[in-house]
Order: sequence, then structure tokens, then C-alpha cells
Amino acid sequence: MPRDRIRAVARSTGIPFTTLYRYHKKVKNNPDPEKPIRLTSNYAVRKLFTDELERNIVDYMCSQMFYGLTIIHVRGLIYEVAMLNGIKVPDKWHETKLAGIEYL
Repeated sequence: MPRDRIRAVARSTGIPFTTLYRYHKKVKNNPDPEKPIRLTSNYAVRKLFTDELERNIVDYMCSQMFYGLTIIHVRGLIYEVAMLNGIKVPDKWHETKLAGIEYL
């Protein structure tokens, strides 16, 4: 499929061209047509906390909503929860003793 056709499909579906092109190449270069290729994002790979632990953090933050929790307090809380649960975190978190802003 030519690139201009992929661009047209990307525009009409709202899917970014680079994403659509990458998946197109994956399918086209598949050495084993019998084995299906996963065409979805895999956010679970980068997930640090379980769903239950994340819910507990959110519940705590919501209960403290009117007590002036700042972003720094929340990032520190997330770091502490990770340490208490033995969760492997990026090295930068250890240096600052805070969760990364991108995690927040």
C-alpha cells in the first residue's frame, strides 16, 4: 500500500500516520502469516502498581483533597507507596525521593 493511501486512511480514521504505517509494516513483513500479530498498545509493560494499589492511592488523595496536598506531596506519597511495596522504580525516583512528574 503506498504511503499516500496510508495517509488518506490515517486522515479519515483519525489514527496518526506513523502508527498506521508502523502496523502496516508489521503485517506486511510478518514471516509467519498463520501467527497473528498484536496490533494494540501494550501499556501494561510500563505499569508499576496493581489496579488495587492505584485505587487505594487515588482514594487517599481524594480523601485529602481539602487538606492542601500539593503535586510534590502526591509525588512523594507515590514514591513511598512504591518503596513500601518493594516495587522497582526508575533510578531518578531514588535520587529525588519523588515519583516522576510523567507518572503523575
